[in-house]
Formats: sequence, structure tokens, C-alpha cells
Amino acid sequence: MRELSEDAMRQVAGGWQSWYDPSEPTTLPGITVTGNRGYWSSSWAQLVYFYGYGGTPTNGQVSGGGGWSPPGVPTPPDCQQTQTEYDAAATADPAAQAIADTFADAIEEHSDRMRAIPDGLQLLIPGTNTVLTTGAELKSLWSRVDFTVLGGTPPPGYGGFTQANGGNPQFEVFLGPLQGYMANNASQAWYFFHELIHATPAGQAVAQEAFNQYNARVASDPTYTSSWENSEYFHLNELNANTMAADLAMLFGIDLRSGYPDINGYLQTPFTITGVPGNQLTPDTAGGGPGGTCSA
Repeated sequence: MRELSEDAMRQVAGGWQSWYDPSEPTTLPGITVTGNRGYWSSSWAQLVYFYGYGGTPTNGQVSGGGGWSPPGVPTPPDCQQTQTEYDAAATADPAAQAIADTFADAIEEHSDRMRAIPDGLQLLIPGTNTVLTTGAELKSLWSRVDFTVLGGTPPPGYGGFTQANGGNPQFEVFLGPLQGYMANNASQAWYFFHELIHATPAGQAVAQEAFNQYNARVASDPTYTSSWENSEYFHLNELNANTMAADLAMLFGIDLRSGYPDINGYLQTPFTITGVPGNQLTPDTAGGGPGGTCSA
């Protein structure tokens, strides 16, 4: 991550001009300004891409988060980088600059955790042999995560959104909630693990089933008037993600149950984790890259 120059700030905050004025540059060293995705097209926002090129490749991997791709240096494959985007509304907010370094460092630190997770880790439904996710799956997803920081006010009940995106997860987070998520090591671990669980096939299936049950209830019960975000079905989906995040964080000695006994009001009986000797892990600070298997 780097500090934006005056020209860069003008490019980002006023970059809509480049849609109409061919003479307006669309690139600056290390920065590419692109048009909006569909859901954001109602505002004149642009997206600025910061390529997470954290240093020299290590074993085919490149650390994500800190730094940017220098001019003349090829951008590594997507699964070898963490791409963080700030939309125009977030970029124009002074809080974005204040949180940028903390966010980049937190991504790096979580990559240390992810590298330490054994591929053979299994997270199971308590009392069953049903595997919800594995260490290999979590690491593969993390190695392909990209982030978008959004300005403005989030919808009620949301701090952001997770899109599974065919195994290339997109984590979108609003700037206001992000400041809370980055408050300390525990809240950072909770945020990253929570969203990663949502991105797993099991997490997606649980969310879809909860939404289907909600829609069925609305269709069959005229007295049921709860919104999706205020429904017990939404709460159950978040409860599952929160609990699994707490279970994974506990492997690193981060006790969310004691430190944050009521995370968003949702925690339940711990899930079962196997494949971790001693049920303790130490972040891998000596390695490089996000920790997933990258075939590109």
C-alpha cells in the first residue's frame, strides 16, 4: 500500500472524467482506474487497484497485502497476490488512509496463520463424521481472496459481503465496520476466518439453505413479516460462521469466546477440529505467500 499523490487522488476521486474525456489518463505508475461493477454503477465511483506485491517471490509465492507492483515488474498471477481495492467513496474518506497500513499488515499476519494450518485439518459437525471444510480448502481459498473496501453506509445488518466467485473469493467490506474489525489481533482473526468460512462450499450451501427456508416461511406464513436480515434464518447462518471462526482462531490461542463472548450475538457449541496435533498452531512467520497451493 502506498500514499496517494495529489495527481492520484484527482485520478481516483474525479476519475469519472476519463469515461468521457479520452485525454484524461487512465493509469498512473502502479495504479489502474477501472469502471464500476454493475451494483455500484448508480454512483460515479471508480475502483483503484493496489496490487499486493509484498516482495521477492518465495517458493513460487508472493506475499500479498503490503506494497504495490512497481512499474516494469510483471504482476504475478492472481493466486500469488492479494488485491485490495478502495472505491472512490472510501478513497475520499481520510479514514481509509488511516486504516490502509493496518489492513495490509493484518492480511499479511493472517497469511502467516493460514500457512501454519495443516492441509489435513478437518472441521466437522459435532458428533458426526461430516466434514464441512479442510485445511487445504481454506488455504486454497485464502490464496485467491481479493478485497474491496467500500465507502458510504452499509445496509442494515451488514458489514460487508462475501462472494464465493467460483473459488476466487471476493470480500467486500465497508470502511466503517472495517475499522472495528481491525481494532486488534483477535478481531482481525475473527473477521478473516468468518468471511473465509462463508466462502467455502459448505458455507455457501448453509447460507443458501437458510435463505430457502426463510423464503418458504414467508410464502407459507402470512403472519411472518421479518426481513431476511432480522430473521432467525439469517442469524443461524451467521452463528455457524462465527462459531467456526472462533474454533479456528482458538488454534492460535485467540480465545474469542472469552474475549468476545457475544460476537454479534451469535456463538454456539464448538465444532470438531481434527488433524491438528495438540490442537495448537503457531503462525508461520518464516514462509512467504498466502499459504494456498498455487498452480499458476
